[in-house]
Amino acid sequence: MCSLSNSKNKNKNTRRQTRMSVSGLVLVCIGVAAVAAAFILFLYAGAAAGNSREKSRQVLETLREVIPGGEEQTGPDGEHFSVLEAGGFSCIGYVEVPESKLAWPVEDAKGSGGVIPFLADDTDGKLLIRGPRALFESLSDVKVGSRVILTDVYGVSRSYEVISSGLVDDADKIERTDLILCTKDSFSGLYVVSCRAEQ
Repeated sequence: MCSLSNSKNKNKNTRRQTRMSVSGLVLVCIGVAAVAAAFILFLYAGAAAGNSREKSRQVLETLREVIPGGEEQTGPDGEHFSVLEAGGFSCIGYVEVPESKLAWPVEDAKGSGGVIPFLADDTDGKLLIRGPRALFESLSDVKVGSRVILTDVYGVSRSYEVISSGLVDDADKIERTDLILCTKDSFSGLYVVSCRAEQ
Protein backbone atom coordinates (compact mmCIF):
# COMPACT_ATOMS: atom_id res chain seq x y z
CA MET A 1 0.00 0.00 0.00
CA CYS A 2 2.81 2.28 0.86
CA SER A 3 4.57 1.67 -2.42
CA LEU A 4 1.37 2.45 -4.33
CA SER A 5 1.05 5.76 -2.47
CA ASN A 6 4.70 6.61 -3.17
CA SER A 7 4.22 5.76 -6.82
CA LYS A 8 1.21 8.11 -7.06
CA ASN A 9 3.18 10.89 -5.36
CA LYS A 10 6.10 10.39 -7.75
CA ASN A 11 3.74 10.57 -10.72
CA LYS A 12 2.18 13.78 -9.36
CA ASN A 13 5.63 15.28 -8.80
CA THR A 14 6.77 14.30 -12.27
CA ARG A 15 3.66 15.83 -13.86
CA ARG A 16 4.07 18.99 -11.78
CA GLN A 17 7.74 19.29 -12.81
CA THR A 18 6.81 18.74 -16.46
CA ARG A 19 4.16 21.46 -16.26
CA MET A 20 6.63 23.81 -14.58
CA SER A 21 9.24 23.05 -17.23
CA VAL A 22 6.77 23.74 -20.03
CA SER A 23 5.62 26.97 -18.32
CA GLY A 24 9.22 28.06 -17.88
CA LEU A 25 9.99 27.28 -21.52
CA VAL A 26 6.95 29.30 -22.66
CA LEU A 27 8.08 32.27 -20.53
CA VAL A 28 11.60 32.08 -21.95
CA CYS A 29 10.20 32.03 -25.50
CA ILE A 30 8.02 35.06 -24.76
CA GLY A 31 11.04 36.88 -23.32
CA VAL A 32 13.18 36.10 -26.37
CA ALA A 33 10.39 37.27 -28.68
CA ALA A 34 10.04 40.54 -26.72
CA VAL A 35 13.79 41.21 -26.89
CA ALA A 36 13.81 40.46 -30.64
CA ALA A 37 10.87 42.83 -31.22
CA ALA A 38 12.59 45.58 -29.23
CA PHE A 39 15.78 45.11 -31.26
CA ILE A 40 13.87 45.31 -34.54
CA LEU A 41 12.13 48.52 -33.40
CA PHE A 42 15.50 49.96 -32.36
CA LEU A 43 16.95 49.21 -35.81
CA TYR A 44 13.88 50.68 -37.53
CA ALA A 45 14.05 53.88 -35.46
CA GLY A 46 17.75 54.27 -36.29
CA ALA A 47 17.09 53.78 -40.00
CA ALA A 48 14.20 56.27 -39.92
CA ALA A 49 16.38 58.85 -38.14
CA GLY A 50 19.15 58.37 -40.69
CA ASN A 51 16.64 58.76 -43.52
CA SER A 52 15.29 61.95 -41.94
CA ARG A 53 18.81 63.40 -41.59
CA GLU A 54 19.66 62.55 -45.19
CA LYS A 55 16.41 64.01 -46.55
CA SER A 56 16.97 67.17 -44.51
CA ARG A 57 20.54 67.50 -45.78
CA GLN A 58 19.42 67.11 -49.41
CA VAL A 59 16.59 69.64 -49.05
CA LEU A 60 18.86 72.13 -47.28
CA GLU A 61 21.46 71.77 -50.03
CA THR A 62 18.79 72.41 -52.70
CA LEU A 63 17.49 75.46 -50.85
CA ARG A 64 20.98 76.94 -50.46
CA GLU A 65 21.58 76.49 -54.20
CA VAL A 66 18.25 78.01 -55.23
CA ILE A 67 17.66 80.80 -52.70
CA PRO A 68 19.51 83.98 -53.67
CA GLY A 69 21.88 85.62 -51.20
CA GLY A 70 19.92 88.56 -50.02
CA GLU A 71 19.42 91.40 -47.67
CA GLU A 72 19.32 91.05 -43.96
CA GLN A 73 16.34 92.20 -41.99
CA THR A 74 16.18 92.31 -38.22
CA GLY A 75 13.25 90.64 -36.58
CA PRO A 76 9.97 89.40 -37.92
CA ASP A 77 8.15 91.28 -40.64
CA GLY A 78 4.69 89.99 -39.69
CA GLU A 79 4.03 88.64 -43.19
CA HIS A 80 3.24 85.06 -44.08
CA PHE A 81 5.94 83.11 -45.87
CA SER A 82 6.00 82.06 -49.49
CA VAL A 83 6.98 78.47 -50.23
CA LEU A 84 9.46 76.82 -52.55
CA GLU A 85 9.27 73.16 -53.55
CA ALA A 86 12.51 71.36 -52.75
CA GLY A 87 12.96 67.60 -52.73
CA GLY A 88 9.21 67.03 -52.47
CA PHE A 89 8.79 69.44 -49.54
CA SER A 90 7.08 72.86 -49.50
CA CYS A 91 9.71 74.94 -47.73
CA ILE A 92 9.59 78.49 -46.39
CA GLY A 93 13.40 78.63 -46.22
CA TYR A 94 15.96 77.46 -43.71
CA VAL A 95 17.16 78.24 -40.21
CA GLU A 96 20.78 78.15 -39.12
CA VAL A 97 22.93 78.66 -36.03
CA PRO A 98 26.31 79.69 -37.49
CA GLU A 99 28.18 79.48 -34.18
CA SER A 100 27.22 75.82 -33.76
CA LYS A 101 27.44 75.04 -37.50
CA LEU A 102 23.83 73.83 -37.50
CA ALA A 103 21.26 74.36 -40.26
CA TRP A 104 17.90 72.86 -41.20
CA PRO A 105 15.35 73.38 -43.95
CA VAL A 106 11.94 74.57 -42.71
CA GLU A 107 8.73 73.32 -44.23
CA ASP A 108 5.48 75.28 -44.26
CA ALA A 109 2.73 74.61 -41.71
CA LYS A 110 1.19 71.91 -43.87
CA GLY A 111 4.37 69.89 -43.36
CA SER A 112 5.12 66.32 -44.17
CA GLY A 113 4.47 65.00 -40.72
CA GLY A 114 7.82 65.47 -39.10
CA VAL A 115 10.39 64.32 -41.64
CA ILE A 116 12.01 67.78 -41.61
CA PRO A 117 11.40 70.79 -39.31
CA PHE A 118 8.22 72.74 -40.04
CA LEU A 119 6.63 76.08 -39.18
CA ALA A 120 4.08 75.04 -36.56
CA ASP A 121 2.81 78.56 -35.84
CA ASP A 122 3.39 82.11 -37.08
CA THR A 123 0.80 84.04 -35.08
CA ASP A 124 1.50 87.79 -34.79
CA GLY A 125 4.97 87.42 -36.27
CA LYS A 126 6.02 85.02 -33.49
CA LEU A 127 7.37 81.86 -35.09
CA LEU A 128 7.34 78.33 -33.70
CA ILE A 129 9.44 75.81 -35.61
CA ARG A 130 9.12 72.18 -34.54
CA GLY A 131 11.47 69.49 -35.68
CA PRO A 132 11.88 65.75 -35.29
CA ARG A 133 14.22 64.70 -32.49
CA ALA A 134 16.50 62.95 -34.99
CA LEU A 135 17.30 66.35 -36.56
CA PHE A 136 16.90 68.71 -33.62
CA GLU A 137 18.80 66.56 -31.11
CA SER A 138 21.67 69.05 -31.41
CA LEU A 139 19.49 71.91 -30.11
CA SER A 140 21.07 71.28 -26.72
CA ASP A 141 24.38 72.51 -28.24
CA VAL A 142 22.87 75.95 -28.96
CA LYS A 143 24.02 78.40 -26.28
CA VAL A 144 22.28 81.45 -24.85
CA GLY A 145 23.56 84.49 -26.78
CA SER A 146 24.02 82.53 -30.03
CA ARG A 147 22.72 84.04 -33.24
CA VAL A 148 19.96 82.23 -35.15
CA ILE A 149 19.22 83.22 -38.75
CA LEU A 150 16.02 82.40 -40.62
CA THR A 151 16.36 82.85 -44.39
CA ASP A 152 13.17 82.84 -46.46
CA VAL A 153 12.78 81.71 -50.08
CA TYR A 154 13.55 85.22 -51.36
CA GLY A 155 16.89 85.30 -49.58
CA VAL A 156 15.72 87.72 -46.87
CA SER A 157 17.37 86.81 -43.57
CA ARG A 158 15.97 87.58 -40.14
CA SER A 159 18.38 87.50 -37.19
CA TYR A 160 17.54 86.42 -33.67
CA GLU A 161 19.45 85.99 -30.42
CA VAL A 162 18.98 82.94 -28.19
CA ILE A 163 17.66 84.11 -24.81
CA SER A 164 16.95 80.72 -23.20
CA SER A 165 17.12 77.01 -23.83
CA GLY A 166 16.12 73.93 -21.91
CA LEU A 167 13.48 71.35 -21.14
CA VAL A 168 9.82 72.22 -20.72
CA ASP A 169 7.41 69.55 -19.50
CA ASP A 170 4.29 71.02 -21.13
CA ALA A 171 3.87 72.82 -24.47
CA ASP A 172 1.46 75.26 -22.83
CA LYS A 173 4.29 76.47 -20.59
CA ILE A 174 6.39 77.73 -23.50
CA GLU A 175 6.68 81.50 -23.27
CA ARG A 176 6.04 82.95 -26.73
CA THR A 177 9.04 84.83 -28.04
CA ASP A 178 9.88 86.02 -31.57
CA LEU A 179 11.30 82.62 -32.60
CA ILE A 180 11.11 79.24 -30.89
CA LEU A 181 12.82 76.05 -32.04
CA CYS A 182 11.57 72.94 -30.28
CA THR A 183 11.61 69.17 -30.41
CA LYS A 184 10.25 66.32 -28.32
CA ASP A 185 12.70 65.26 -25.65
CA SER A 186 13.67 61.60 -25.39
CA PHE A 187 11.79 61.24 -22.13
CA SER A 188 8.62 63.25 -21.75
CA GLY A 189 8.93 66.97 -22.39
CA LEU A 190 10.05 69.37 -25.07
CA TYR A 191 13.51 70.82 -25.60
CA VAL A 192 13.00 74.51 -26.41
CA VAL A 193 15.32 77.24 -27.71
CA SER A 194 13.70 80.68 -27.37
CA CYS A 195 14.98 83.62 -29.38
CA ARG A 196 14.39 87.36 -29.50
CA ALA A 197 14.58 89.38 -32.71
CA GLU A 198 17.81 91.34 -33.01
CA GLN A 199 17.17 95.07 -33.16
